[in-house]
Amino acid sequence: MMWRGLNLTDMFRAVFPQVAIAVLVVAGAGYFAGGQGVVSAMLGGFACFVPSLLFTLYLRYASCHRESSMLVRFFIGELAKIVLSIGFLFLAMKIYDPHWLALFAGMALGVMLALQASFLAIRKKN
Repeated sequence: MMWRGLNLTDMFRAVFPQVAIAVLVVAGAGYFAGGQGVVSAMLGGFACFVPSLLFTLYLRYASCHRESSMLVRFFIGELAKIVLSIGFLFLAMKIYDPHWLALFAGMALGVMLALQASFLAIRKKN
């Protein structure tokens, strides 16, 4: 599937597993911590998934425009992703009283998967 010259299939190959893991964590949090755990795990998964999605969109956009170094754009995007993740966590604390274990389980598993996303994407191509 193409969107303005961007291959969305490759992009979601790295991001979609984060959504799948978040859904599993939400189900587990619901079983062990009830409704508060479900919302907390969803907020943790959201704090990981949305910045990763925006980062991949930014990298795809940056790869189409060659004005500056791709390495510089990568680090700018990664910094923005980290700042957004921390910002979403602070926002979750402000708007909701989270179940901390569920919140950080959703976030931690998403982050671990994000760290492995490049490896998974390369393996999937071969």
